[in-house]
Amino acid sequence: MDEKVTMHLLAQRFGITSLNPMQLNMLKASKACNNICLYSPTGTGKTIAYLLPLLGALSQRNGTLQSLILVPTRELAMQVGQVLRPLLRNGHHVTLCYGGHRSADELSSIQALPSVIVATPGRLVDLCKRGVVTLTTVKMLVVDEVDKMTELGFENDLHFLIKQMSNLKKQVLTSATHGEKIPDFMCNNDATILDYCSEKSKVDARISKWIVKSEQRDKIGTLCKLLPNIVEENGKTIVFVNYRDAVSRVSSLLASAGIENVAYHGALDQIEREKAVAMLNNGTYRIMVTTDLGARGLDIDNVTNIVHYHLPVSEDIFTHRNGRTARVDAQGSVWVITGDDEPLPVWIDAKEYHLPLRTDKPVTGSEIKSLWINSGRHEKISRGDVLGWILKNVPQLTSEDVGKISVGEHYTIVALPASKIDDVISVLKSTKLKGNRVKISIA
Repeated sequence: MDEKVTMHLLAQRFGITSLNPMQLNMLKASKACNNICLYSPTGTGKTIAYLLPLLGALSQRNGTLQSLILVPTRELAMQVGQVLRPLLRNGHHVTLCYGGHRSADELSSIQALPSVIVATPGRLVDLCKRGVVTLTTVKMLVVDEVDKMTELGFENDLHFLIKQMSNLKKQVLTSATHGEKIPDFMCNNDATILDYCSEKSKVDARISKWIVKSEQRDKIGTLCKLLPNIVEENGKTIVFVNYRDAVSRVSSLLASAGIENVAYHGALDQIEREKAVAMLNNGTYRIMVTTDLGARGLDIDNVTNIVHYHLPVSEDIFTHRNGRTARVDAQGSVWVITGDDEPLPVWIDAKEYHLPLRTDKPVTGSEIKSLWINSGRHEKISRGDVLGWILKNVPQLTSEDVGKISVGEHYTIVALPASKIDDVISVLKSTKLKGNRVKISIA
């Protein structure tokens, strides 16, 4: 694809009017060499960096799979798909292959002959062994977060998949850290290295780090005192715990204390996980409680606070959790809650924060609620369709009243003023969206 067209689409879809130095150097390197290893911290724009050469490498659509992007988690697959899909033109389309969603949708999309597949390794290995996907026509491979891939034990799957790509011409590997050795069967032996891990110091400089001491072994009381003092009306706060059960417990106790929040962990159904992210992003909630699953691959903007309710088990996890805030050029704060008998790792360097004796400032509920519609991308629903439908049938609403619209495979979530959502539902339930009846409710 033409670079000028791509830049126009980046500006139009994502508000990106210029590339950062890392992205520019990736584009330059991709024209000069076939194999690249990109080391760059979370939040520096790696996805755009490797999508630029991938888009440039797409030839005229010919009914074959041309490029493959491998990612460690389904969350990252969806995030990459959300960025890539609006940038594709000239009949090219992308299929996402990962566990937890309807395989029928995946198969029908593959049968439509995508030019690009974004996949988790295990899912793609299964599709290849079943003869559903053939990789012999793949000319460009991106392995995103290769450090996480090796950490999760995907080496055998990666080896199997790469052996299927008999016409592979170009490889791009990305990693946020130098922590894991890249397997020998990948391109690291002759690759051009682009190392931006020194950028971590610049990111750290934009983050204020604080230690919050908890007098009680159970830290929930301290968390309930802390959150009202740090949660901002226009920012988001992510609370990290180490276990799935702890997510449910902490989330429920916060809600009982009148602190609205949304829970996110791996035991939730995929659609519940997607809803949680959508409603955090659109302002329905300002606080998310999650495991380290939320430390990578989630597309959440304007995160102003990271709270470590449980201490991270390693420095890399600490780094990735903190990478949710201070993204691009923004500022952020990190809060580490520790008990009296809890030794602090040497890699956590922070000042002590003294909680006020009394917290009179409440965490007020959001003035936004989410409308749930049981139709989405698979039903050929777009954001424009939904916006037009709402404004046509609810004349008392303006386009400024309608917030973020998130379109999933079989659902759509729309942010609306909490004071008006009941009236909107009352009006819309008797109308049709693109000629079809849909079910709607408060998400």
